[in-house]
Amino acid sequence: MPPLLTTDLKEIPNSATHTQPAMVVVNFAGEPTYIFAWKGQKDPDDVWWSGWGNGGEISGTSTDAAPALAVASVFQGTTLYLAWKVAGGSEVKVLQYNLGGDGFPSDTGKWESLPTKSGRPGNPTVTTDAAPALAVGANSLLYMVWKAPGNDALMAWSVYDGSGWSAAATIPSAKTDTNPALAGWNTSGPGNVLPLCLAWKGANTDGVFWSMFTPGATTLTQNQMTGASTDAAPALTTGLAKSYYVVWKGKGQNTPNFAPLSGETAGTAFTLPQVTTNVGPSAGNWANIAPGDPGDTFNDLILAWKDISGALWRGFWSIVSNPAPFPGAGADFGRTVDEGSNNYIFYRSTKCDLLRKIVVTITVTEDLDCPKGFSFQLNTNTATNSKNYSRCEWQQCGYMLDSSGNLTSWVNNWVNTNHGPVSIDTIGETNSAGQLQNLLHQWPTPTIPAGCTLTVSLGYASDGVTVKSAAFDVVLPEGGGTKSNGIDFASNLALTPAPGLDAADYLAPISVLQLVIVGQDNKADADFKSGAGTITISSEDPLTAGDNRPGCADTSATLEQSNILYGALSASPSVSFVQLFVASGAKN
Repeated sequence: MPPLLTTDLKEIPNSATHTQPAMVVVNFAGEPTYIFAWKGQKDPDDVWWSGWGNGGEISGTSTDAAPALAVASVFQGTTLYLAWKVAGGSEVKVLQYNLGGDGFPSDTGKWESLPTKSGRPGNPTVTTDAAPALAVGANSLLYMVWKAPGNDALMAWSVYDGSGWSAAATIPSAKTDTNPALAGWNTSGPGNVLPLCLAWKGANTDGVFWSMFTPGATTLTQNQMTGASTDAAPALTTGLAKSYYVVWKGKGQNTPNFAPLSGETAGTAFTLPQVTTNVGPSAGNWANIAPGDPGDTFNDLILAWKDISGALWRGFWSIVSNPAPFPGAGADFGRTVDEGSNNYIFYRSTKCDLLRKIVVTITVTEDLDCPKGFSFQLNTNTATNSKNYSRCEWQQCGYMLDSSGNLTSWVNNWVNTNHGPVSIDTIGETNSAGQLQNLLHQWPTPTIPAGCTLTVSLGYASDGVTVKSAAFDVVLPEGGGTKSNGIDFASNLALTPAPGLDAADYLAPISVLQLVIVGQDNKADADFKSGAGTITISSEDPLTAGDNRPGCADTSATLEQSNILYGALSASPSVSFVQLFVASGAKN
């Protein structure tokens, strides 16, 4: 699955739990406001909450299961709803918390019972052994779904309409052994009522199921996520263009996965490798539009989860539509998706059309700290039917930061057969004066600081396609200036050209490229302590991101590794791709 990455990860202060947390997102003055609820770590314990700098323990909410949150926004204000299973019992209770039109708590500023009329109940009639699920649907109606007791149990639903809860009604066919997930669109007016979405873990299969749920319907279409299995409750939220997003923890794994749902169809599934949890997460979303008007502008994914230690985290991901297949296990000589040598392959076509005016820019947004040093490697391939292929099958260039903080540039030409000279590897080499060759800058430690930009621009012969040189430009942060140099591939030939040939005969055009962030050289590994940024690949012609080299280009591989993760990219051709990268294992 393509990895979805973010640099927006935050730990929630003064929070700790051992169950699935709850979260909703409120639009306040055009910015998202996050509200969290969680069960304390004791068994049983009260529900705790956090929002607007307020929060704390909610008295009288003792529970032995995860809480649930929902939010209803209308023009005049916003109402939060909290539900929890009573500790040691099978019933569920509900409270509300009112916000004004400005998004801040109303004058009462406290959790209160739901108002009722004509003797109707303020809590639904529930019999369950798990956490309930809440969602606000059309016309601000509050829905609850829960499972009956047991490991192979049907689910039921009830709705609160402002006057009280309806009688419980069984949902046909669908069974689960843990708490379900529920999400809805708060539309209004006749003909604008959208179905809710219900997701659940299968009772016997561990599969991930969902349904476009219309309360009161006598049938239910059950859809199963292909290839997905889980051992925890899934999460749901609204998505782009009236879709829904489902998130689930992989069975036997600590990493969740995500996929968009459009009606009865699931989109491409992503993995979220920066999240580590041993229970199901919570999902939310928001739109920068007037409250009460859902529009089609939801396009981001927001998660809350507990890490292995019990601390709560929140993350914000931008969704990649139409993602390209990502190199997985078995790609490039068996490397896995978690190793830094695996990144997208870029090409113009599967016929290996030649690449022109390639520029690669690395922008560092968080200090790249790696005690052993590391390298940026731009690896390119010559098409098998291209000029000079027999003498230049693939080329490399890039930057190397050594363990002393010295940043140098380098180039290489390679052949996989004994046809002639290859270029000199100048990485770490010194000149006659004892100075590092192609030295660009020196830092006191092997860390490239945030705000630094490194660019590689390929230079071409008069035909516009044969690569002859690489220009290196480093823009230092905080007005530190620019350091530049350039290297000709031909001038780096290690041996004298064969009779009848000159250096230019060992240069070639390229048809495939890949940028990786890995160890320095000679199969080295780079263990980053921190780091994040973006990689921008630009070309004169539209490129496609893929998971393997086309058959018309030789297979090659980077032997160096790292703990860098690369983000998903669109499969749509483009003259410019911007990709997020982060050091793994540094956040939670």
